[in-house]
Amino acid sequence: MRPDSKQRAHGVPDPIMNAKEETSPIPGPDYSQGLNSPDEGHKLEALSADSNNKEPAETSLEKELKQELLALQRLVEKLKTASITADPNPIEVNEFELGQTTLSFTFLEDEPVEIHVGSPDGPLLARPEKSGKTETGKWVSDGMLFFLQDVSADKPLTREHTLATVTVRLSLEAALTAHLKRITNAFVY
Repeated sequence: MRPDSKQRAHGVPDPIMNAKEETSPIPGPDYSQGLNSPDEGHKLEALSADSNNKEPAETSLEKELKQELLALQRLVEKLKTASITADPNPIEVNEFELGQTTLSFTFLEDEPVEIHVGSPDGPLLARPEKSGKTETGKWVSDGMLFFLQDVSADKPLTREHTLATVTVRLSLEAALTAHLKRITNAFVY
């Protein structure tokens, strides 16, 4: 036994105590700087990849969130711009008559829209290319709804893609007033 060998209590050499304190290089990443896993090393590389610009590299999650934010901003812009109104509203009619009105609408002109009657997927009234007006014809009933629908990117005709609505009312007031005048004038001598 060598004189510099360390021994156990019973005089038997201890292989662990006698191991040389040499380290052999192991190929692969060096985690001696506090990194706990290879994934952390890759994250660090990704963050420092653009060190010339002094800005960390953008992750796919950040890109996705930026795209969603831009889409939401565009939707807010669409909703703020979109409108549909009817004139006259209410429509003065005689009893049992239907009314006619002019619909005026505005929207972002680079976004396609449609105007539907009764529901978001109801009968198509118009597919305007720019903000403007359209006549209904004398078929409007009391409480009829008109929907300005966003149909960009083949969006389905659902409430979720409704930009604006207008409810048109019919009024018998003028007709009743005229009728009452006729009745009272009949009694005047």
